[in-house]
Amino acid sequence: MKTKEERAAYDKQYYKDHAEENKKYKKQYRKDHAEERKQYRKDRKAQWLGFIKADRMKCQVCGYNKCFDALDSHHNNPAEKEFIISSLISKTFNKKNQQILLKELGKCSCLCKNCHAEFHANERKLQDES
Repeated sequence: MKTKEERAAYDKQYYKDHAEENKKYKKQYRKDHAEERKQYRKDRKAQWLGFIKADRMKCQVCGYNKCFDALDSHHNNPAEKEFIISSLISKTFNKKNQQILLKELGKCSCLCKNCHAEFHANERKLQDES
């Protein structure tokens, strides 16, 4: 029986020795399963968006709520920002990640793209004046 260190060293060497073979296999797999992978990503994104929509549906400035894709999450204090919310959509939809998302959304305001752009334009204008 190998120790953990010996197994790790063996695995590392194996992957190094078979890198080209693995690369070809992965490329072929992605090609053969493109539609399945695309559907999986689409379904996972729909789960996350459904979860987010249930929590926040309108711009907190103007009340816009016609198109969810036109809404942004604006971090009220950028120093407290732990991650970009859209990056979580690539993660597994589970209770732990839902709690992480809710915590991060708690640090945000929901703004439509127009109000969000105006907010940052005014912020830059104030910085330029000082």
